[in-house]
Amino acid sequence: MSAINNGYELQEEMRENLLLAESKKDLGNEEYKFKNYTTAIKYYSDAITLCPNVPAFYGNRSACYMMLGDYKQAQNDAKSAVDLDPSFENGFIRIAKCSLMLGDLVGLEQAAKSLLNLNPKSTALNIEIQSMLQLRDLESKSVMSYDKRDFRTTIYHMDSALKIAPSCHRYMLMKAESLALLGHLEEASGIALKVMKSDKKSAEGAFIRGLCLYYMGNLEKCIILFHQTLSHNPDHQKDCGDELLKAGRLEDAYAAYSKALQIDMSNNNVNSKLYYSRALAAYDLKLKRDCARECSSALSIKDDYVEALLLRAKSYFDLEEFEESIKDYENAYKFDKTSQTKTLLREAKMALQKPKTNCYYKTLGISRNATDDEIKTAYRKRALIHHPDRHILLMDDEKQEQAKKFIEVGQAYTVLSDPQKKARYDNGQDLGKLAEKKKDLGNEQYKVKNYQAALKLYSDAILLCPNLPAFFGNRAACHMMLGDYRQALSDAKHSVDLDPNFSKGFIRIAKCCLMLGDLVATEQAVKALLNVEPKSTALSMEVKSVLQLRELEAKGVASYGKKDYRTTVFQMDSALKIAPACQRYKLLKAECLALLGRVDEANDIAVNVMKMDSTAADAVYVRGLCLYFQDNLDKSLIHFQRTLSLDPDHQKAKVWRTKTRQLKEKKDRGNELFKSGKFRDAHTAYTEALQIDELNREVNGKLYYNRALMSYKLDQKKDAVRDCNAALNIKSDYLKAILLRAKCHTELEEYDEAVRDYEQALKVEKTAEIKGLLRDAKFALKRSKRKDYYKILGVNKNATDDEIKKAYRKRALIHHPDRHANSTDDEKKEQEKKFKEVGQAYSVLSDPQKKARYDNGHDIEDSGGDFDPTEAFQRFFFSTNDWKRYGIPFFLTRSKRKDYYKILGVNKNATDDEIKKAYRKRALIHHPDRHANSTDDEKKEQEKKFKEVGQAYSVLSDPQKKARYDNGHDIEDSGGDFDPTEAFQRFFFSTNGGTFNFQFQ
Repeated sequence: MSAINNGYELQEEMRENLLLAESKKDLGNEEYKFKNYTTAIKYYSDAITLCPNVPAFYGNRSACYMMLGDYKQAQNDAKSAVDLDPSFENGFIRIAKCSLMLGDLVGLEQAAKSLLNLNPKSTALNIEIQSMLQLRDLESKSVMSYDKRDFRTTIYHMDSALKIAPSCHRYMLMKAESLALLGHLEEASGIALKVMKSDKKSAEGAFIRGLCLYYMGNLEKCIILFHQTLSHNPDHQKDCGDELLKAGRLEDAYAAYSKALQIDMSNNNVNSKLYYSRALAAYDLKLKRDCARECSSALSIKDDYVEALLLRAKSYFDLEEFEESIKDYENAYKFDKTSQTKTLLREAKMALQKPKTNCYYKTLGISRNATDDEIKTAYRKRALIHHPDRHILLMDDEKQEQAKKFIEVGQAYTVLSDPQKKARYDNGQDLGKLAEKKKDLGNEQYKVKNYQAALKLYSDAILLCPNLPAFFGNRAACHMMLGDYRQALSDAKHSVDLDPNFSKGFIRIAKCCLMLGDLVATEQAVKALLNVEPKSTALSMEVKSVLQLRELEAKGVASYGKKDYRTTVFQMDSALKIAPACQRYKLLKAECLALLGRVDEANDIAVNVMKMDSTAADAVYVRGLCLYFQDNLDKSLIHFQRTLSLDPDHQKAKVWRTKTRQLKEKKDRGNELFKSGKFRDAHTAYTEALQIDELNREVNGKLYYNRALMSYKLDQKKDAVRDCNAALNIKSDYLKAILLRAKCHTELEEYDEAVRDYEQALKVEKTAEIKGLLRDAKFALKRSKRKDYYKILGVNKNATDDEIKKAYRKRALIHHPDRHANSTDDEKKEQEKKFKEVGQAYSVLSDPQKKARYDNGHDIEDSGGDFDPTEAFQRFFFSTNDWKRYGIPFFLTRSKRKDYYKILGVNKNATDDEIKKAYRKRALIHHPDRHANSTDDEKKEQEKKFKEVGQAYSVLSDPQKKARYDNGHDIEDSGGDFDPTEAFQRFFFSTNGGTFNFQFQ
């Protein structure tokens, strides 16, 4: 019972651990989404501690390590995952990816096979497999260049390899060793130290660090490090190479032997064996020429080295250099008189007698007795195997190799399918004369510049005699004249492969490489030519051109870094005058053109390059950039993704892919919000989208229009007009933006601008709808020039008659001249003008017929300057019953009275003393005696004013009369019986006015 309980408790504990582990994994997943990889690793590690048998936990932690660049640890976790679950596909995928980053091609290959065993249709590792092929090619090239002591080229190949496998110690150290041998000791030492920090037991890292110290003169430390190297790996190089050779890792074996040869050049016994071992690796790599050279090195140390003689003889035999092969077999037979050596010697001599007998049959893989049908079947099979279209994804060298084999198969079939040619070929007759004749005819066509005809004749000559370098050289010259520098380069390389001393071949290689912008290859061809002809000056111009191109490249890169794209375009144009077929220069120019907004030009360049090479990553990138600037965001994303599949480290494609995704997301988000009626949120989304890339004018123009539409929906018409202006600054014929701006101007009553916009829209697209809108805008403009009577009265267009009357009464009373009798002259004029406008407005709007015509836009004749607003006012208040309803304004009852305050020149609040002083002043001014010598008219005028002054004083000096006067009542002041002289005398003599001396002059 106790055991059962313990088992139950154990199960419960395991279940709890699993639940807790799952929660830890979920937390890790959340951190992973937010790119907090270190924190995510902690959670995944906790989950593994709780449940160490779940492969997904190791897989997730592996993914985190990969994101942090710790591929070794990621690889270990991925291996743990597949150990726990051999059907865990993601585990094998991660093993393969990590192996690629670490340069472990065998591990990658094994992981890929395991994945395909699980899922034969899987394509998850297609890119990695392609990268593996690229790395194998780069390794092979680097080993060859290292062996030739061309360390710069080795560094170039290793840099290319490190772009694919950035954590590979082998590539780092091979680069470091080449740097050290070139004298770049600090850089080499830095790489070695970096590797040693990562792997303290790295024998190769210690060796290269020691090598750097050796060249720096620090012999003590150098010896310590060499001892350390041997302590980590006593058989440092040779035994390593033997093991690699046994394992079939030929490139690695070749590299190991090469490094071993650098250790002690004086140890002839060991070095001869190392040369032979390296020759074996080269032979297995199908590098027959390199194999023969390595054997020669071994034999230069030990001339009776039978194995080296036999291997070199075999290499020469395969290269169809039968004379050299016979010599080696004869020498070997002297030291090793065996039947096998004797048989090999006899076969070589037979091959020399009939060098062509088995060539074409061997090419097609058939016997000499093959029937016509067998020849056709064999050709069909071999032609399909080597057809160039079948190998478009291979590296350039592999493509060229397959193209060469395809040509050889065609040549073989051309001869063996023709009974006459076959009979002559089988009889050993020389086809050279016929080939020479074809070549001579080709030369004649070349002289008269019929390059296509010459090309065909040279090709016929090559079919007849494919081993003469001059034929390939002549055809290369034709291709050059036709501008096909890649094909010309292929023929020129073939010519020097056939004859390493063919100087014209190296000249054409240099010229083609220069045209293609391959400066390193141009320099190599120049060196090769000088090795053949040390005094040659045939390529002096090309050497100068290489220097010019390097300078232009440097300037172009500098201006590009400063975003001075116009200067970069200028530099690339100059470079293309020297190297017109260089894709790099074309594509850098195209990229700058796209960034300058000249998208069509850039697109043409990119498409033309892609037609020539569909796998050119930079061309696909530039094409994607053009699509991005043309607002084709979906297709641009596809192109950026394809660029990264072709070149995973293409940084520009990564940057623009991210920017494109952000822009697309913001734009799509704005569109969705607009469709759902969330205009303010859509406005915000479009604003955020506009901040992503100011260079993308095509997209920004549409975004400005979209935001303008949102502003219009939000009744922010001024903002809408501003965004329409921005859109039209980018694209002046943007019809939607023109029409929206016109609509906003119309609603803002800016009719002049609206008319201009509709006229512009009509130029872009002549439709009946736009014509109607233009007609309406012109009518609104015309109507806006008239006085707005509704606005003058302060009523809307739907006001009733009663509302119009009330409005008129209110405005007429406000602006009536009598109300402003004491105002300044300017104010009086302004009020009179407004009083007249109010009367005109009422005269139209109160008349149903006039009002209808006015509302329809017709001009209304309102008697012009003859209109009398006072008459209209009086009609309103006195000639109708409206005065009973509204009452008569008080100022109208006193509008005809004299203004006594004005006559005396005092205000209404003047004191009695101020009234007396004012009367005294005015009475003295206008007294008749003062004007005795004036004309009769002036006397009458002064008498009238003297009388008015007296009347004013008689009223305003009497409190009762003044009170009644102020209240608007009429005051009886004796009318015509009033005697101003009597009033004057009363003031001056019967009051305290004082005694005055009146002597008027």
